[in-house]
Amino acid sequence: MQQYGANSMIDENEDPRIAILNALGLSLASKRRDAVAARAISGIEDEWIGDEEHYQGYDDANRGEFVNTASKPLANGSTSSVKSDVTGSTVFPNITQPYCDAVSARIGDMLLPTDDRNFAVEATPIPDMGLDQFPDEATPQSGMAPEAPQQQANPMLQMPNGSMVSAQEAKAAFEKMKAEASRKAGKAEQRIDDWLTECQSNAEMRKVIDDAVKLGSGVIKGPVPVNRKSSKWQRGDDGVATLTIIEEIKPASFRVDPWNLFPDPACGESIHNGAYIFERDFLTGKKIQALRGLPGYIDAQIEKCLEEGPKSLAESDGKTALYNRSTKDQFEIWYIYVDIKAEELEAAGCDCGDSKKSFPAILTMVNDHVIRASLNPMDSGEFPYDVIPFKRRPGMPWGMGLGRQLRTPQRIVVGATRRLMDNAGLGSGPQIVVRRGVEPENGIWEISPLKIWIESEDSGGQATSPVTSVVIPMLQEELTNIIQFGMKMAEDVTGMPMLLQGQQGKAPDTVGGMTILNNNANAVLRRVARLFDSSITEPHISRYYAWLMEYGE
Repeated sequence: MQQYGANSMIDENEDPRIAILNALGLSLASKRRDAVAARAISGIEDEWIGDEEHYQGYDDANRGEFVNTASKPLANGSTSSVKSDVTGSTVFPNITQPYCDAVSARIGDMLLPTDDRNFAVEATPIPDMGLDQFPDEATPQSGMAPEAPQQQANPMLQMPNGSMVSAQEAKAAFEKMKAEASRKAGKAEQRIDDWLTECQSNAEMRKVIDDAVKLGSGVIKGPVPVNRKSSKWQRGDDGVATLTIIEEIKPASFRVDPWNLFPDPACGESIHNGAYIFERDFLTGKKIQALRGLPGYIDAQIEKCLEEGPKSLAESDGKTALYNRSTKDQFEIWYIYVDIKAEELEAAGCDCGDSKKSFPAILTMVNDHVIRASLNPMDSGEFPYDVIPFKRRPGMPWGMGLGRQLRTPQRIVVGATRRLMDNAGLGSGPQIVVRRGVEPENGIWEISPLKIWIESEDSGGQATSPVTSVVIPMLQEELTNIIQFGMKMAEDVTGMPMLLQGQQGKAPDTVGGMTILNNNANAVLRRVARLFDSSITEPHISRYYAWLMEYGE
């Protein structure tokens, strides 16, 4: 017997490659449990559930009115498929959804212009390319010819190769080098823009913005290699047009559901500080079978997964699996970015060369079985994920969304509106008080026009009317003021005035006044835009540039 790790014993008669992969699968499964449990313990998942519920417009009172939400978990994590016994109003005046939609649309317009790109690749003011070829123009070199004093109009400078050139010539050559650097940067920008256009990155970015506004965090993945097919028609000398299908490996970007991303618990506020990261997806058995025979996939491991059938997440993640979708009869497939040993990569069919080193790799795992392993296409080993927090939270990569900021105003509006509806129901008609000894002439006890009531002898001949009414006061003004207070609080706690939703309100009706008010209203959005650039645009485009330098022309 040979021991691999702390808790796994491998039979010597087993294929050594499979034994190594099994030990690797157990090790990765342990890391995955840590990542899944840490995210659940952090409490962010409970907040995501609440934010999603308020965005959709339901809570525990009206949950049973939604067919697709009757079996979803409650705010405390428990589940119920039975409609709650609520006797009062269950209306849910949703102010969270229009707020989130308006802010998402406004941020999308700011960051993703339809007629221009939202990034630029520019050369630095002093390009590094060939800079050592030029001496410092401000300081004469020690090798300067003695007959060329510093005061002369165009002093001679000695180049590192020993040649003497005038300062004017050196400056002209330096400017030419800067122009060449700018030209190359422009070509790189055009190539990256072409890649992003092909994968429709703007559409994916809009989804990321929606996630960030609603849940507080948006995730974009890229660049990742994809096989793209394109059609090309060519007309031959005989005049016949021929269709040619071209397949190319190109980089692409995709939005990732925050529910499916599990970073290293020790990553802090940046996922790139962690040692690994897990991404989850779901595939049917048919899709898993289709992986057999594809380059890089290990058929023996896939067969094991098919024999075992779908396995769900650990119990600690049961809530997220239930909330996201029904995972019945679906396999959970995991994509792991982590550094692993060369022998483990070689067991999966990768040729690493140096067997004493660890390499950044991408592993695909189903049911705790590694079914594929490959080297990270980026030599830097960087994770291809970027997370934008709508509002930063200390110590964790997940942010606070607009839906969470609107939680208290939303509850105020919902509570006051339901009380208003209950009061309207009670006050919609008077309460009828009938004195003892009074009976209806027709024997039917109901209120109707021109009805005759007969007093019996024991009624005592009261002077007051035998049938009176009591009107319940309609507290519409008082309750409406509470609703308006909640609406005003929504503007205050988010910093997003109704002006962003196209409502002028009490804004001054002048061009100058409206311009100032609009600029002030957009201050919070500009902060989000800058955060988007620093969290997503800059690192994302930098990876595309690295891809271009590594694989591009």
